[in-house]
Amino acid sequence: MKKKVLIVDDSALVRRFLSRIIEGLNFEIDTAKNATEAIKKSSK
Repeated sequence: MKKKVLIVDDSALVRRFLSRIIEGLNFEIDTAKNATEAIKKSSK
């Protein structure tokens, strides 16, 4: 089972960059563009 990481940043470029790096380390990635979206996603 992969560990999960939630990346939160208002820049789509930063989210994509970090996602690619962290996915390569065998993590499941989800992203959010702001704190409100991050809270909703982390509540699931």
